[in-house]
Amino acid sequence: MIWDCAGAERYRHLVLAFTRDARVAVAVYDVSSRKSFEELLRTVEDHADGVRAVGLSLGATHYILVGNKVDLAGEGREVERADVEEVAQRMGYGFVETSAKSGEGVKRLFEMVGDLAVGKG
Repeated sequence: MIWDCAGAERYRHLVLAFTRDARVAVAVYDVSSRKSFEELLRTVEDHADGVRAVGLSLGATHYILVGNKVDLAGEGREVERADVEEVAQRMGYGFVETSAKSGEGVKRLFEMVGDLAVGKG
């Protein structure tokens, strides 16, 4: 199943309920918005804390950080790829940049999800 939890504050409390048994959690931010990246990190941290709080193994969920809107990157990128790569590496998360508009990176994202879901990642 794929759940879109939207990232809106009003849905934050639902994220753990829908994803606590998830094999893969895809967390998307806008590369042109530092605020969206900071909120994403807070949401991922809250999710990890919630998983631990209900006694589940955090290692059972693989996280992928996704920087979206790279087609707009030349118009005011606020989140640098290298910064996110460093965070992803330090935390053991996957990372990919995409453009929902042009399709760039989307195939790679779903390949990553598939690999992680079946234990190849």
